[in-house]
Amino acid sequence: MLDGKSTGNAAATLRDRTQKRLAQVTRLLSGRITLDQHRELLVITGWLTALLGCVHSDLGEREEAETARQAAFGIGGVLVGAFPDPWDLVAYAIGVVAALAWERRLVRSVDQTG
Repeated sequence: MLDGKSTGNAAATLRDRTQKRLAQVTRLLSGRITLDQHRELLVITGWLTALLGCVHSDLGEREEAETARQAAFGIGGVLVGAFPDPWDLVAYAIGVVAALAWERRLVRSVDQTG
């Protein structure tokens, strides 16, 4: 079993790597890409942003966690309209990103009251 220090180090490493990947995806989004590639990169951005929010929360970085949660929720909301077919696997993935953003908000509110 990992002790708190090891877990914190792993979470900090994951945070740093996730931020690096988000920067890479952002650079790709600013380049010349097809509409399908753009949608796929936005989905990836949503997943990475949701992950980043969870890691910030685990590290006790509440402001950063909330910022990432709001960003993930916004990305999910934008993309749900871009994929109106509810059976589309991509739309499902986007819905999961939005649900995770709401879940993190609930966890945050429970942390503050409990």
